[in-house]
Amino acid sequence: MKTVLLLSCLLIFELSFSQAPIVQYQRIDSPYSQPVDIVNAGDNSNRLFIVQKDGIVRIWNGVAPSLTPFINISGIISGGGERGLLSMAFHPQYATNRYFFLYYTNTSGNLTLARYQTQAGNANLADAASAKILLTIPHPGQSNHNGGKLLFGSDGYLYLGTGDGGGGDDLPNNAQNGLSLLGKMLRIDVNDFADNTAPFYAIPPNNPYVGNATVAPEIIALGLRNPWRWSFDKTTGDMWIGDVGQSAREEVDFRAAASILQPTNYGWRCLEGFITNPNGAVACPAPANYVPPVFDYTRSAATGGFVITGGMVYRGSQYPLLQGYYVCTDYATGNIWLIYPNNPGWVSTLQTTNKVTNISGFGADEQGEMYAVKLQSDADAVNTGALYKITAINGTPLALQLLSFTGKVYGSTHELQWETVSDHPNSIYVVERKTATETGFTEVARKKSNSTQGRHSIIVNNPGNETYYYRLQIQQASGAVSYSSIIALGAVGTEKEIFKAAIRSGNLNLQLLKPANSIEIATMSGAIVFRKKLAAQNGTVVIPLQAIPHQLLLIRVVGETNSEVQKLLW
Repeated sequence: MKTVLLLSCLLIFELSFSQAPIVQYQRIDSPYSQPVDIVNAGDNSNRLFIVQKDGIVRIWNGVAPSLTPFINISGIISGGGERGLLSMAFHPQYATNRYFFLYYTNTSGNLTLARYQTQAGNANLADAASAKILLTIPHPGQSNHNGGKLLFGSDGYLYLGTGDGGGGDDLPNNAQNGLSLLGKMLRIDVNDFADNTAPFYAIPPNNPYVGNATVAPEIIALGLRNPWRWSFDKTTGDMWIGDVGQSAREEVDFRAAASILQPTNYGWRCLEGFITNPNGAVACPAPANYVPPVFDYTRSAATGGFVITGGMVYRGSQYPLLQGYYVCTDYATGNIWLIYPNNPGWVSTLQTTNKVTNISGFGADEQGEMYAVKLQSDADAVNTGALYKITAINGTPLALQLLSFTGKVYGSTHELQWETVSDHPNSIYVVERKTATETGFTEVARKKSNSTQGRHSIIVNNPGNETYYYRLQIQQASGAVSYSSIIALGAVGTEKEIFKAAIRSGNLNLQLLKPANSIEIATMSGAIVFRKKLAAQNGTVVIPLQAIPHQLLLIRVVGETNSEVQKLLW
């Protein structure tokens, strides 16, 4: 009988990396008039469509922009500030049905979603007379916070992020009002083109609030301030949202593909980033179904910024070093962040070189290569209204690279664990903690490295009966300081174990203690040898191991709110 070694732990389950790539902007076309979005038609034409805030869409064919606009709706939009033509999306079957969608502020300032077709026999010109208005969302009183991004999901439905209606502190409380479509993520079915009766869309039956009298059925998530730019990961289907902050924090929200249709509230106006709204104009606890951001940054010209431009995960093939990184930037400072999945958290890298300010949007071509547009700026005559391609080069090897920072509820304590590629004497680790209502992190423990093993843990006693947020501050021997991603741990006494594992008769027997969304088995080198998607399944799962060579394996189960990895000797 084989000896089975089972270690309950939460270790990194991604391929380790010792270098952070450096993002570069390669200017490939200019000028444009206030470009805000970049999309492709998915019709194998390899064209890029550049959306301008002035109501004009131009086609870039890889050499030059079209002289004749693809469409011009300047006569039906309101302009100035954050208003105008904000986004477009092509139907997944555009190559055969010629339908696309525009999102803009109309002459009254209301948020408007409209459907169009291109001219029959001319893919470079839209038929302006084909317009059908699907949605008109009242936006009274203010001109800002209009949201602005349309995207089709892999499910064929159209998604739309809307702003809270503008002003400070969302005084009308639109973002938390389930009967308002402001400050929300919406999802609608626009696929019945034979029905020529308004509103020209239907509600997907599996939207999370269907049948809830207090939340409009179009809504899949509440609590957004101004999700100006958001995206889907082309490979995983995960949703990434850059939500513009107010006076303290800019944030990135994340929802795994399997959780997108769960009731979700991103917290605004009660919370801004990881902290409670600091302005004092409102006071409210974290709402029901609250999902905290995965990353935020403070308002700082040197290391932060003032207006986030949400980006996307790179899924092209030309720059392998950038593969899997979520790239976003700050509109005002040009600072760039690369966020890498490090389940159950993320590792973020700040880049303050090769910056371009006033980046207003990101997009990709049909091959997944990434692009950005810069909004016209009178103060910058060189890079006015430009289209850029995102490239990457090798970065500088990090002196101490964090692989994982995880935690576990253990009896009446929290155990924090982390692992690095290597370790160096004189490096210092500081564990910091806060609650949802506290405005800042407080040091609760520190440890000085005196080894080269790279694995550490600290027990924190008596954290109390509520959810706590932890982060790890790393003080490098060189004096540089960096932070891990932030993780959340529940109240003491609430175990977070997802599964139990055992090997019997050549099979891996998993007892799923909580609903699970996926199972993966990998070797210690990171090679995936088994992967299976689940649909919130629990109970027993049996996996044959006969085809896998005997070795130490990593078993990873992803649950509804967290993931767990165990080592198992086969």
